[in-house]
Order: sequence, then structure tokens, then C-alpha cells
Amino acid sequence: MEFNISYTDKIRVFNGKDLFLYADIKNRIKLHLRFYKGDTFLLETDFFGFLVFKSVKIKSQSLLYPITSIKQQGVFGFEMRYADHVINTTLRPFRQPSYILFLDDNKVGEIYDPRGITVGRKYVMKTEVDDQTVNLYLLFIFLTQLSPLP
Repeated sequence: MEFNISYTDKIRVFNGKDLFLYADIKNRIKLHLRFYKGDTFLLETDFFGFLVFKSVKIKSQSLLYPITSIKQQGVFGFEMRYADHVINTTLRPFRQPSYILFLDDNKVGEIYDPRGITVGRKYVMKTEVDDQTVNLYLLFIFLTQLSPLP
């Protein structure tokens, strides 16, 4: 599946022309995100980052499979656990794809930065997974660990 991600004053994720997921953003000392699919609340997180240290705290969730943890792994990685699965991201600075996504140690997706000048941030996530629920969790790990816009 392919998703287009727009990160400006809100986060919007499109699958084709359909809005797949969106998040309200409050940027204070911590970046506060509230994710929705349609009118349904799914996940609320706080992000804090300083230099190479990043932390994501789950405030509340209303998910079919609750997320048990989201944590930084090394300088360029993050790990999320839900149900019996582990999702990992690996950041590849200055290379394309910018991020590699793994589900249970199997590569399942890539995230690309667009070239050229854009308003806010824009990304394209391409996955080998057709399951919308798995793609939702792949989006969660990527979006919750992004540093806030200046």
C-alpha cells in the first residue's frame, strides 16, 4: 500500500485520495499528538526530544490491539510492541529511503522524503502489507517519533 503523509499544523495521511488517518498537534515543551481515523479516537502520545535522546509516552489509546511500548533503539531507531508483534524503524540520514520499516524482523516498508521545496513536511510510505490494521501501526511508529516542526 502507499500512503502520502502531510505534516503541517496537523498530520494528514492519505491512501490514494481517501483520508486514512489524521492527528491534531499541540507543540509545547512536549509534542502532543491525538490520532483519529474518521471521527474515532485511536491514540494520544507525548514526544520529547533533546539532541539524540527521544522519548514517546502513550497517554491513552482506543485500539483493537493496545500498544504496550514505544521506545528509542540506538541513535537512529525506534521500536513499538503491540499484540505479539514488534515494529522497528531505522532512520537513514541523507539517503533514500529515509526510513526502513520492519515487522517482526522482516522488512515491510520504506518511507521517502519528497524532493524540492514543500510546505511543512511531506513523506511517502510504501509497504508490502495489505492489512490496514498493520499499516496503521506502521504509521503510528513513524509519526510518533518524528521531531516537531520548528
